[in-house]
Amino acid sequence: MASYFSDEEKLVVFDLGGTASLTLWQIKPSGQLVIGGASGTFPIFLAEDVWSMYEQMKAMLIHVEDVQEGGGVLSFGFFDPDGNRMEVCQMLE
Repeated sequence: MASYFSDEEKLVVFDLGGTASLTLWQIKPSGQLVIGGASGTFPIFLAEDVWSMYEQMKAMLIHVEDVQEGGGVLSFGFFDPDGNRMEVCQMLE
């Protein structure tokens, strides 16, 4: 693991040296774990240009969520034909 990113929200992202990373997110003590949706387990793919990837996926009629910025990253969720959630993420400098 070449590098990692972490923040005050208990989110740690390990760079695996490819197009996917390993992200661990600890919920707050007052939080409640919900299985599925945005709080479930899903792959996050790294991209050099989130906006380009977003536009390409929209053009292919893939169900995408709005691009979000926060915690030093740009990201958006998308869904495969079976409704499984995935995410594309770009680390900002």
